Amino acid sequence: MKPIWLSRLATTFLALGPVIGSAQQLTSRSVISYTEGNVYLDGRRVERSVTHSPLKENSVVLTEDGRVEVLLAPSVTLRLNENSSFRMIANRPDGTRIEVQTGSAIVLTDNGAKNTNPFNRRLAERVTVLCEDAVTLSNFGVYRFDVHHIALPTHEDYSYCRFKVYKGAATVQLASASSIVMTGEVMNLNRGCGDHIQVNEFDVGDIDGMDRWSPQRAESDARRQ
Repeated sequence: MKPIWLSRLATTFLALGPVIGSAQQLTSRSVISYTEGNVYLDGRRVERSVTHSPLKENSVVLTEDGRVEVLLAPSVTLRLNENSSFRMIANRPDGTRIEVQTGSAIVLTDNGAKNTNPFNRRLAERVTVLCEDAVTLSNFGVYRFDVHHIALPTHEDYSYCRFKVYKGAATVQLASASSIVMTGEVMNLNRGCGDHIQVNEFDVGDIDGMDRWSPQRAESDARRQ
């Protein structure tokens, strides 16, 4: 007959099995779904033929002369431009949190649900992007982040993040207040400016190569389905 403490210990491990399995799955909820050119995951080059490479918390995705598409969570897509990088901070059922470190990134929420029955749409989970300040995105939106570094005459490095809302709305958490950014509005985010950051308008029709590439990726996926 086994000691009581061994039976209890075995029961505890059996009970924790699903929890441990779920915790392991949490680290692979985000996957690289498409690459072109030179793309690196945690310092290792990602081959274009290899898709669905999983991202763990604190993983860093970096591009050189290439671009990458990442499925951050169900119905949430990130597209990273050339010479850009981002870090996965947290990716859990209660929300996704990333940091855009360099270059340009476009984030689409509920992108896969836009052509489905509205009553059957699965809303995106809470998505927060850290780019100087923390930006929480709304559902059914298209958002762009551009990190700029400027060398000042004093030899200091000044950086800011230009945040644009092409569709949807977002909440920007400043030093002691929050600001709502709507479709067609832009903010130049910088932690050193505290709460003194204006919300301005921009022309959503004024696009560049990154803006054109992003919908082309979506059209390519749609044709394959």
